[in-house]
Amino acid sequence: MVQDAYNLYMELWEKIDERGIKKRVARHLKACRSSSEIIAYVRSLLDQFRLLDLTGLPGDGKNDAEAIACRKRGNGLVNPRIARYVSAIRFYNKSIALAEANSAALAEAYGNRSAVCFALKEYQAALDNIRLARENPYPESLMHLVDKREQDCRQLLSEVGEQGELKDELAAKVELSHEPNPKIPQIANCLELKHEDQYGRCIVTNRDLKVGDVVIIEKPHSTLLDEELRYLHCDYCNQEAILSLIPCKQCSIAMFCSNACYQSALDSYHRLECPVLKDVRLLFPNVMVLAFRTLAKTITSFNNNLDELKLFTECVEQTSPSPFDYDWTTIGAKDMYATIHSMSTLQGKHTAIDLLQHAVYAIVMSELLFGKTSLGELCGTNEAHRDFIRVLALHLCHIAPVNFRTQDYMDYTPKRREQFSAKSHFTASYPIMSLMNHSCAPNVDRIDMPSSRAIVVIRPIKKGGQLFDNYGMHYCFAKRDERQTELMDLYYFECKCEACVRNYTIYRLLPTKLRGGSFASVMTPEIDEKLTRHDKRAAAAVLPACYKFLEKLDHLYPCLELSAMQLSVQRCFQMLYSLESGKEKYKDICLI
Repeated sequence: MVQDAYNLYMELWEKIDERGIKKRVARHLKACRSSSEIIAYVRSLLDQFRLLDLTGLPGDGKNDAEAIACRKRGNGLVNPRIARYVSAIRFYNKSIALAEANSAALAEAYGNRSAVCFALKEYQAALDNIRLARENPYPESLMHLVDKREQDCRQLLSEVGEQGELKDELAAKVELSHEPNPKIPQIANCLELKHEDQYGRCIVTNRDLKVGDVVIIEKPHSTLLDEELRYLHCDYCNQEAILSLIPCKQCSIAMFCSNACYQSALDSYHRLECPVLKDVRLLFPNVMVLAFRTLAKTITSFNNNLDELKLFTECVEQTSPSPFDYDWTTIGAKDMYATIHSMSTLQGKHTAIDLLQHAVYAIVMSELLFGKTSLGELCGTNEAHRDFIRVLALHLCHIAPVNFRTQDYMDYTPKRREQFSAKSHFTASYPIMSLMNHSCAPNVDRIDMPSSRAIVVIRPIKKGGQLFDNYGMHYCFAKRDERQTELMDLYYFECKCEACVRNYTIYRLLPTKLRGGSFASVMTPEIDEKLTRHDKRAAAAVLPACYKFLEKLDHLYPCLELSAMQLSVQRCFQMLYSLESGKEKYKDICLI
């Protein structure tokens, strides 16, 4: 059985250890003068120990037998005594993805999905699925069932009217709190890029910022849907579309909410990645799968012209542009990639074992591209082109773990006290936000939205002050030694933020500095109970008071009350702005 890429790298390192050549290999890797040399050396080690064997990968493709098995599992959940209709939909969607094009298996999966739509009172969705079933060879023996369902849907729609999608009257629109930058409209015009000896490139403000100010609203360059959601959300726009997903015609992995999204994905990245996406997801963690997708998207954006892409990347590496150097009102796909390519790779700081791991990843990615996609034919016997692809893959493998981040959505969890909870939605790359440096006591927070992310100020920032993000190590949830170790292991720096210098304690040990009930006067038990019930009106109403509290009392930071209020603000952000699962509206019809 083929192991994943991480285990392949670990086995290589163990072989090196067994031979007693760890120091020699480490010296050789650190002495390499180019990425090409690193790739060549690591490939020679893989060949020496005969470890690189991808012939056992399962590959991908349609499979009617598996499609039928998935459909039957869905049927078991539709039983009225079980009534887990949404869970059944996941199996029907997987069945649709697995079924051969223009097959009875595909037609029956659409037919069964139409039955669940009918049970959920989604009559227009039921009609859409009946149409898809009819476009395929639906069994004649079952046709009377869909005929009757279609008639009932049309009758019910004529009686109740076509309601369409309900609009949330409280759906909050996030806007910049200051005038946008004329050339970079996704950031406030008060933000500037500067270079500091301690931090390197960093984002600072040229005016005072108050708590609640939104200063960045950025769409990602590339995204990768979380594995758990691939049969519930669109692979391209990441939106939930459980009743309407359509499959890629070739692979069994990607599904889309519409033909428009399907075509956009093909034009952008999926045409190249499609033959190997299942293997890539099997072999790599999400962040590296996104590195692979970014590679595919980049090659596509240059119309597969590898010579042009090579010259372009060489120019980017010589000039080191930043996202602030471009006019984003006219920026094209090629310059968009430049903002990714110029992200930090921590060049010169990698350990030998990091170089070995990333080189193994890049080699496996390249072998898949050359062996199973159109890129192999494009490169042919041109070793310069093949070497360039390997080097570009390695570059993105350096970038991904340092810069790519996961984004959350609010999933409906009926068995919990809080009915919605944050879960991973997709992994994404944000060129502008990647320029923010880390602090264990950040002064900004992220607002995750359906197709973008915003940055909001959560502590007052004086003119000339830097915007500090948090890379996952917050003083409230980890002690200083743990944070320092983690940050050094992942990002190779000794954190000297205020929380580390002053050794702030973890959340449960923070001092209480306010007398009386000033916190409770804002976040009252009644409001807390409403937030637990996911009351958006309460969240929208309480936010201004939360901002005022954090602004006025910042001089007491850190203390339990201020940290608790920041957590309450984050909770309100999630409630108001994050993509929210639509499953809740079916809670009175089924057991989800």
